[in-house]
Amino acid sequence: MRMERKRIYTPGGKYLRDAVHGDIFIPEKFIKIIDCPEFQRLRRIKQLSVANMVYPSAEHTRFAHSIGTFHIMSLLIAHFGKQFEEMNLKIDESKKDVALAAALLHDIGHGPFSHAYEDIHPNPERNIKHVDWSIKIIKESNELNTVLKEVFHDNFPEEVANLIKDQRKAKDIVPTVGKSFDLFYVLSRLVSSQIDADRMDYLLRDSVSSGVKFGNIDISRVINAMRITVIEDKFDICIPYKFLTDVEQYLLGRYQMHKEVYFHSFKVEMEQIIKKIFKRVHELLRSDLINLPEGLISRVFSDEALSVKDYIVLEDSTFLTLFTNWIDSDDVVLSKLCEAFIHRSKYQKLEILNRKEDEITQFKNEIVLLMKEFDVDIESDFSQYYFWIEERGSYSIYDTSKENVWILLSTGLHIDLSKVSNVICRKESDGENNKLMCVNEVFTYINTDILKTMIGDSKKDLFDKKINQLVNRYDNRNHVEIEKKYYFEDKNIFDNVLSFLQDYSKKDGRCLKNLGAKYQEDTYFDTNKQLLNKQNCTLRFRNKSGKYQLTLKSPTLQLDSLDKSASNSETQSVRFEHEIDNVKNDIKSNIDFIVQNSNMTADDCCNLSEVILIKNNRHKYELNEGNVELEVVFDDVLYVIGENEVREYQLEIELKSDYSHRTNLKLLTDELESVVKGINITLDSKFKRGLKLLQDKSNRES
Repeated sequence: MRMERKRIYTPGGKYLRDAVHGDIFIPEKFIKIIDCPEFQRLRRIKQLSVANMVYPSAEHTRFAHSIGTFHIMSLLIAHFGKQFEEMNLKIDESKKDVALAAALLHDIGHGPFSHAYEDIHPNPERNIKHVDWSIKIIKESNELNTVLKEVFHDNFPEEVANLIKDQRKAKDIVPTVGKSFDLFYVLSRLVSSQIDADRMDYLLRDSVSSGVKFGNIDISRVINAMRITVIEDKFDICIPYKFLTDVEQYLLGRYQMHKEVYFHSFKVEMEQIIKKIFKRVHELLRSDLINLPEGLISRVFSDEALSVKDYIVLEDSTFLTLFTNWIDSDDVVLSKLCEAFIHRSKYQKLEILNRKEDEITQFKNEIVLLMKEFDVDIESDFSQYYFWIEERGSYSIYDTSKENVWILLSTGLHIDLSKVSNVICRKESDGENNKLMCVNEVFTYINTDILKTMIGDSKKDLFDKKINQLVNRYDNRNHVEIEKKYYFEDKNIFDNVLSFLQDYSKKDGRCLKNLGAKYQEDTYFDTNKQLLNKQNCTLRFRNKSGKYQLTLKSPTLQLDSLDKSASNSETQSVRFEHEIDNVKNDIKSNIDFIVQNSNMTADDCCNLSEVILIKNNRHKYELNEGNVELEVVFDDVLYVIGENEVREYQLEIELKSDYSHRTNLKLLTDELESVVKGINITLDSKFKRGLKLLQDKSNRES
C-alpha cells in the first residue's frame, strides 16, 4: 500500500533550474501536477529513446522537456496577452491555466523508449499513440485526474484533453470587445503546429543534450515575431516579413535535427531491434517457450489490453532489466537480439547499390536462393524474420498540408511561407506535393549471426563465406569506380610509369606490390539505336579463362547532378558498376539483370548485339599508403571490329579505399603527369575509345 505523501509548497510556487532555459518559475498549482506519480514517471523515460547510444550526453528525459514546454507556453501567453490588451480584449485566466496544463501534460502518455513504444506490440490493436494515452491518463488516472479537479475545477481534465486533441477550431472564436476572449484556437496552434511550444523546446533541448548545433534556435526572436491576425475572416497567427530569416532558421534547424539525430541510422536500427525483441517474446509466450513474471509483465507481452493503471508504471528500466536477463535466454534468437541491443552489437548496415526498391528486392531474392543451396526455404517477405531490418524514414522541412506559416507582407497581405522564402520554397521536383524538401530514406540491416541459426552446424562456415560475399557484392562502395585514366601510343611509357611508381612508393611508408599479369577478352554490346552509348553506359561480357562476367557501367548520380562546366573540368572518372559472375555467354539469358540495372526495357534488350571485341594483356599493381589503397593497371589493348584492328596502350589508377582518399589519387596523378611525358588523360570508356580509334582508322584508309 502506497503511503500518502506530505507535500510542502513554497508560497506562490517554485523556481526550477533548467540547463536550457535557466530559472523556470512554476506556480504552486502546477507544482501539484508535477508532484503526481503519473508526471514523475517521465523522469524515467528518455526524451530521445535510444539516441544516447549514438550521442552519449543525450540522457535528458520527457520530464525535463515537459517542464521546458510549460515555460515556453508561459512566454507565448505573456507575449500574446500584450497583443490582446492592445485590442481591448481580455484573456480569461482559466484559459491560460488550460493552455499551461496542456503544455505540461502533452507528453504524459509517452511509454518506454518514447515514440518507439507506439507501435512496439506485434498485435496492431494493442498499439496506442502517446497522444491517446495522454488523453486517457488525464481523464482516467487516479491521482492526476483528482489533482486537476481539486486545484482547478471538475471539467478541467476534459478541457485540457480537448486542447491537446486540438478539437476547437477558428470558427469557434467570436470575440466581443471588452469581454472575455475564447483563446482556445490560438492556444491550440501553440500546443500543436509547425511552430509551437513543444517543438521549440525539444529542438533546443535535443540540440544541447546531443551536442549538435542545428537546433540552437533563438526562441525569443521566434516568439516575438508572432502576431495575431485575421485570415479568411478567422483569427490566426502570422509572422511579419522582417522575421522571415528567424523562421527559416527554425525550420532548417528542425529539418537538420531530423536528418542528423531523430533519423540517425543507428537510432533507427536499435529501435527496430526493440520491436523485434517484443515480437520474439510474444511468439515464445504463445508457444509456452518462455516464463514471464506474473502480473504486469505478462500482460504487457500478451494480447490483453493494458489499463491506465498498468501503463503509468511502465518506464525504460522496466524493459532494460528484462533485455539484460534475456541475453542468457535458451532461445538463441532472443539472446542475440538482446545482446545486439544491450551490448550495442550492431546489425550490419547495408548500402545496397543505390538503395532503390528493386535493388533491395533483388538482394533479398538472392538471399532466398542462397538459403535454398543450404536446404532452407524462406519467404521473400523478410519482415517476418529476425535477421533483417528494413525501415523507412520520412521527414520534410515544411508541410503545407498542416497549418500554414503565414508571412505578413508590408502591403498587409498574408502569404504562405513557401511562396515568399528563397530557402524554404517549392522546387520543381516537389510538384503538387504538400511536403517541401521531403526526404524518404530506406534503412536496411542484416544480422548474419541470426541468419546462420537456420543453417546446420556442419555448413555454417561455408554459409558464412557465401553470405559475406553476397553482402560485399551488393555494397554500394564496391560498385562505385573512381579512377584516373590515360592513353598513349608508345609502349615504352609503361616502363617510365613503373619507374616513377617505384620511386614514389619508397617515400613515407608506401608499398608497391606486383599483382601479376593476365589476358582477358571483353565483348561490348549495344542496341542498333546505340541506347547505351548515348547514355554513356557500357555493357560488357568478360571472358576469364572460360568463365564469363557481365558488367554494366553507368554514370553515377554524382556526375548526373554536375552542371556542364563542372563535368567538363572533371578528370577523375566516376562510374557506377553492376556486375554478376559466372553467367552464360548469351545476352538473352541475362536480360533480367540488364533491365533491372539500366534504363532499357526488355524489348530494347532484344536488339542488343556485339559491337566491339577488346583483347587486353593486363598487368596490375597495388599501391598502399596506410589506409589508402590504389590499384594501378597497365593495359596493352587491341580493339577489334570484324577485320579492322587498332592497338593502344592505357594506364588506369583506381581508388580502392574510402571516397575521402580521392585527394590521394589526385596527389599521385598530378605528380605522375609532371614527371612522365607523353600520357594523355581520358574520361572515355574502352568501349568509346575503341569505337573512336577504329572510326579514325577507317576514315584515314578511305
